[in-house]
Formats: sequence, C-alpha cells, structure tokens
Amino acid sequence: MKSKFILLLLFFPTFASFAQVALKHCTDCGDKNCKCAYDVALSDSLQLTHIRKQFYKNASGHIYDKTFSATPEEEKVYFNGLLPQEVDPLTFEVLEGSWYARDKKNIYFYRPMSGGMHLFTMVGADYKSFRAMEEDSWNAMDKNHFYDMGNIVEGFYPKTTTVIRDKNGIAQKLIQGKSEYEFR
Repeated sequence: MKSKFILLLLFFPTFASFAQVALKHCTDCGDKNCKCAYDVALSDSLQLTHIRKQFYKNASGHIYDKTFSATPEEEKVYFNGLLPQEVDPLTFEVLEGSWYARDKKNIYFYRPMSGGMHLFTMVGADYKSFRAMEEDSWNAMDKNHFYDMGNIVEGFYPKTTTVIRDKNGIAQKLIQGKSEYEFR
C-alpha cells in the first residue's frame, strides 16, 4: 500500500503540470508542438504584431483576435487565440448583417461575443454561392444546402425546397415534400 502511495505522489505532479500545459496551449495552429497561449492579456500585448482590423499574431505566427470581456465591474481587453488558424486576416470580412464571414479560402460561422469571437470553419460550404438568407440572421444557404447557425440542415436542398417567410421576409420554415424544418 505504501509503495502505491509513493508511486501516486510521483505521478501526480507530472499529471498536474501536463494538465496546466494542455490548458495553456492551443492545438489549432497546426503545429503539434505548439506552445502558443490561448489568450494574451493586454499587459502582455507587446509580444503581438497587429495584422489588420481585430487580428494580431505572435512571433511564431499564431493568430489572435482582440476582444473585450465585459463584466459589471470592468471591461477587460485581451487577445483570444482560440480561432481557426487558417483564417486569412488580410481578406477576412463579415458578410453584411449576418453571423457568417469569409476570407479568400473559407466560409465561417461567425459569432462575436463577450469573451472572444467564436469562429468555425464551415467545411464543404460552396464558396461562390454562399450567402446569408437575410440580414441579422444565422440562416444561410449555398447552391447545395441550407444552414442554421452554421450547421447543414440535412435533407433540405435549395433546388427542391420551399422557403416560408414571415411578413418581414425572415425565413421561418423549410418545406421539402412532406418534411418541414423550422429555423431557430
């Protein structure tokens, strides 16, 4: 029993330090040996280089988004590194009035929030035909699919689906044959 306890004491510091390292690093930059912090405090921002708009990078090229975390006591400025590292800051643009964005290669579901922008690459979205269905919306479509909050609406295809809109022109429902889908 005593030897198991000693073995546990030897293992625990290693496990605890591994967990701390895992929390401090982002595995999304493509480098399996990445040691990039997943966020950078404003006081440490001199280590970052401004690229364009809200985007910054560190010496190894890891991209960060300048963001604000609002609390009742204070507004905290920091740099969030938990975003897809394939984003191209030089061509990144939000699609007018929607929760989607694009750069020269990808379409993204884009949700700015207190605590950092949530940005997810939409794998398989058709770049040329992708568009938001209306302003201030998380509904979108391309020539192959409809999207609700960045997710493909399975079984509904633009060529064969009827879009039901409310009196303001906002998409409410999709109908394909006997199947219906209500947007959130």
